[in-house]
Amino acid sequence: MKRERTILQGHREKVGKLKQLRAKRRNVLLLALSMFPANVSFGMAFPYMSVYMRLLGGTMLMVGLLSVAFNLTSTAFQYPFGYLSDSTRNRKGFIALGLFFTGLFYALMSLVSTPLALLALRTSQGALGSAMMPAKSALIAELSTRIGPAYGVFSTVENAGYMAGNFLGGFLVKRIGIRGIFVLSGVLLVVSTMIALAMREKPGPKRAPRLLLIPQEGRESDRTTVGKKALGRLMRDHLGIFYLSVLLMIASGQVYSVVSVYFSETFGDEWVGILFGIDSIAAALSGYYIGKLIDRYGAKRFYPTAFKQSKPLNILPSNKASERAP
Repeated sequence: MKRERTILQGHREKVGKLKQLRAKRRNVLLLALSMFPANVSFGMAFPYMSVYMRLLGGTMLMVGLLSVAFNLTSTAFQYPFGYLSDSTRNRKGFIALGLFFTGLFYALMSLVSTPLALLALRTSQGALGSAMMPAKSALIAELSTRIGPAYGVFSTVENAGYMAGNFLGGFLVKRIGIRGIFVLSGVLLVVSTMIALAMREKPGPKRAPRLLLIPQEGRESDRTTVGKKALGRLMRDHLGIFYLSVLLMIASGQVYSVVSVYFSETFGDEWVGILFGIDSIAAALSGYYIGKLIDRYGAKRFYPTAFKQSKPLNILPSNKASERAP
């Protein structure tokens, strides 16, 4: 009798583990299916954001502020949303929240008629859209037995979606206009939201971390609380110089803030998405080989090359973009 109970218990545990494994695989698939159309949306809308600002009569200063405002609010709100995601253990809810509001603000952008209204929506999009990022990273880590390959797979899915969005935006912009691009992006993000909500999460114990936590390989058991000693370790040797150089690397931001306008005024609106797509393909094809070279020769030799290639373009608008209708 005791032997039968032991066998039955072992069978139940095996069945339970198989169910958990199936649930994890289902959630991984749904998350990937959700992120692909979301990144198609990003790839369609982002390249035309600056062009749209110019079409509304915004100056190049306003074009630059689109990126500055979005990045500031996104950075500021990621920690509180990550805190809430950790404390409530509701990953899919925050992923869906970020996707939905990002799509909502894209749709609302198609209705604006002034540069300030567009800037206000982009600023709000950075704040509420940031709910997705920490929850998504944590969920990928929790669903995966091997963290590195899991992030690699999702990175491939997202880059493929973004690349497809670049080319799709370039194809559609002459047919439905930039306003239509934003509406379609909003619709795709609503679809992504619905797919994300189809995931099934097992509720866990609620926790509220007291201090900022840095995930190590994304696992709950391998976290480091940021204190004076931890910050000291992060900044020791040459790492502090590296972090400072990345913080001050503004050239890349300058280029991506205005390069859409340059492409639009030089080659035409349809080429904005196409050239962004070519850039995405080049990055995807070269990333693996550059990584192998870095492993072989060391990363330090490649940073000066990256900085040299990030010089800002000399943009001299040749026509009045503000006089053209979206």
